[in-house]
Amino acid sequence: MNVNGNATGVVREKPLNRGAKLLLVLGAGAAVLSFYVFSLLAILLLAALIAAELALFVVLARFAASRVMAPFMRRHINVLALFIKSFRVQKGVEFRIELRQEDTPALHQLADRLCKRLQLNFPENVSLLMGDAAWVQLKGIRSGAGKTTLGVGYDLLAGMSAAEMEAVLAHEMTHAKLIHRGFRNWLWAAQARIRRLAMALWAEINTARRAKQSSKFANGLYGVVDRLLRLCTRLMATYSRQDEFEADRGAAELCGAGVMKSALAKVGSLHGISSRLPWNERVAQLQRPSGYSEWLLEEITKSATGRVEQTTDVLFNKYSTHPSIPDRMAALLDDGRSFGGDSSSAIQFLADPDKIASRLVAELQRVMAEQEKKDSRALEKFSRKTGRQTGLQRQQVRGFVLIFIGVILALAGASSSSSNVIVPWGFAVSALGLTAIFVKKYRDRLNLPVPDYEVLIRPSALGAPGENIAEKEKFIQADLAARVTGTLGMERALKLAEQSYAALRACDYLKAHVAARESLKFDKKSVEAAVALSVASSAHRQIQNTAQLFAFIRKRTGFRTFSTVWGAAWAGLLAGDWIGAETMLEKALKLEPKHTTLIALLALAQFRRGKLQSSIANARRASEAHPKSSEMLKFLIARLLDGGFTREAQEQMRRMSENMEKDPEVMLFMAQFYLLQHNAAEADDWTARLKASGATPQMLVRAAKYYETARLTEKAVALYQETLATGHFPEAHLGLGRVEAGRNNKVDARKHILAALNVARPVGKGGTATWQIFHTILAQMLWLQEPIPECEAWLCAFPANSEPAALAGQSLMVYASDRKQAQEHLQMVMNAFQPERSPMTLHASCWRMAPRQMQPDGPVRPGVQGLWQ
Repeated sequence: MNVNGNATGVVREKPLNRGAKLLLVLGAGAAVLSFYVFSLLAILLLAALIAAELALFVVLARFAASRVMAPFMRRHINVLALFIKSFRVQKGVEFRIELRQEDTPALHQLADRLCKRLQLNFPENVSLLMGDAAWVQLKGIRSGAGKTTLGVGYDLLAGMSAAEMEAVLAHEMTHAKLIHRGFRNWLWAAQARIRRLAMALWAEINTARRAKQSSKFANGLYGVVDRLLRLCTRLMATYSRQDEFEADRGAAELCGAGVMKSALAKVGSLHGISSRLPWNERVAQLQRPSGYSEWLLEEITKSATGRVEQTTDVLFNKYSTHPSIPDRMAALLDDGRSFGGDSSSAIQFLADPDKIASRLVAELQRVMAEQEKKDSRALEKFSRKTGRQTGLQRQQVRGFVLIFIGVILALAGASSSSSNVIVPWGFAVSALGLTAIFVKKYRDRLNLPVPDYEVLIRPSALGAPGENIAEKEKFIQADLAARVTGTLGMERALKLAEQSYAALRACDYLKAHVAARESLKFDKKSVEAAVALSVASSAHRQIQNTAQLFAFIRKRTGFRTFSTVWGAAWAGLLAGDWIGAETMLEKALKLEPKHTTLIALLALAQFRRGKLQSSIANARRASEAHPKSSEMLKFLIARLLDGGFTREAQEQMRRMSENMEKDPEVMLFMAQFYLLQHNAAEADDWTARLKASGATPQMLVRAAKYYETARLTEKAVALYQETLATGHFPEAHLGLGRVEAGRNNKVDARKHILAALNVARPVGKGGTATWQIFHTILAQMLWLQEPIPECEAWLCAFPANSEPAALAGQSLMVYASDRKQAQEHLQMVMNAFQPERSPMTLHASCWRMAPRQMQPDGPVRPGVQGLWQ
């Protein structure tokens, strides 16, 4: 690697000579071979170790001590499986469409002309994707021979002129000409395997750590794999950067250095513009008569006007696959050819840009929906696995023993002369065993109610401010005692569980909690009481208690009945465990397929997990099945607007025409609808109506976010400030911080972000607490910092008596040049938590260097990274 520094300390990279590149190639190949050799040795070692443990297991079984070896064998088998699975390279998801000859004749002609000049075969496939990238996929062994797929981004076509687009294509086709395909593909496949193995081993180590089990063997293997991964990634990134230099030089020879430099200069700014255009706005523009391509060109032109890119001080990153733009431009020698000609957008290469954009978006939505279905299938697999973890009751164990004895009798009798006598007895014993298993199979004695969707989604009042909860619990206990008077033991426990279920029907979580606790006093093994208590505990944010109850219910039932499955889903929804909630809701719907409330809740859980296509589909199902539910309809409209489906959203909003002037949420939908349509005047009108209706501050925050996303920052700022005039809303401070950061006003941005961390002030009604967006706040603060090299990772463990209490027993990770700077970064955050009080002083013993695997290896943004457990 040929790098040097300049006066500012910024490292510059230059193309390597042939000798240096040969050494680089040999080094990358040697690193990959080292990985394969190490993997083979590790697999042989693990196989030998497991064989020895199996022999010891058999010996110990004679003394009823085999369980001593079981945990060791299980861990080593898991690690062996990780090594074997890592050799399977999974194909990535392709979000693209094929561009046929009739779709873009000009682009095909241009590519064909370049291929002839480079003496290459025309690409097997020309693909279009969303965004501002361009790439080639190369199959084959030799350079310039094999199948080639050329990909170009729609935004790239819109942002580049025809001449600049020709230079970009020349760059990609030069790759196809020069790259040693077989060697390069071998390197990248190996890197994917190393990365997959490293991630799997790290997950195995963390799982063992959370279970408080030893993971020394996996840790030792991970140490070697991690070093190999870093070495291979660094060498292959360097190799890739040299390929980029060569492709730039080849494109400059074909099209001229001037036009190539112009194309490179546009790449960075175009990426910034493209990333600011949200997906739902793109989809919404496709449904307007004015045309998608016209809107995109307008946005690019508007954003590029007066935009100045500061690319002179880009830090060198040894893991980057592309050189920095300044380095690439500096490597191109001026050839005297001036850049002029047609400056019109290369979008003209597409025969019908809007029609092709519609095809592309439809394909992307189809692929996203398919990926969401794959995720659902993975959750279903996980659900089946948890169901198999059911603990067998004593009589069920006896049943399996009887079945085994019966089968042995039947087989023995079939081979003897007394088969007519013994075989029937064998079948009879097996039948008795099956009966024992079936009789003891868990069945719901009570049916857990499913409240109406409108009742479930309303925040439950778990206690008014200043209310004496202890006195209220005593009153509830006295009332329950009167209701179950005259019953004893198991019967009393069941009656109390009934009362708990009745309270849950009305979402009275406090009464349900008390009744379930009282029930468990009389029957510690009551599944019904455990289910009710798990739901009520989740509502009260008693997460640890809920986890213990889940373990008990799983062992007793395996989550095979509707009440247990629905109870687990309900608890997951209340606790914010959206993965668990979706898993159990899918399972509950298999038992009760037409339950509308469950369908609506499934849509909610999927939306929270980012599965927008699935959420919209289930929201449609729920709304169609229950057309009178205004809450289900509003959820559907909100998701349609999130997806950019403005036409369908408008049709659904017509169903609420009577409430348009009454319901603030519908007014908010109308404002968002017109912002997606780029009709600011109508959006302002509906926002004014929203404010006049007495909308909650939280609705104003949502409206401000819509304006911010629509890049109408002045109006967003006004709404955020109007919200803060009514109370403390961390989300509004964070929004103002984002706006100021976008304006490059880092001082004011930092003030607002630190204000969002203030936990001393009570959050306004309906607002989002600081701890709910804590990681988002820290991430926004980090973006105010410029990346610096040679940072260290530090962990600060908070004592059990820490203030704020939410940090007690937690650890925060901080990146900094040394511990002193790490303390300064953290102290700034600590000061912001309770600005009117003296901040807690952290003793030096609270600090320690993070493990080597967690240390940054390249330029990073210094500051508090987040919680680490």
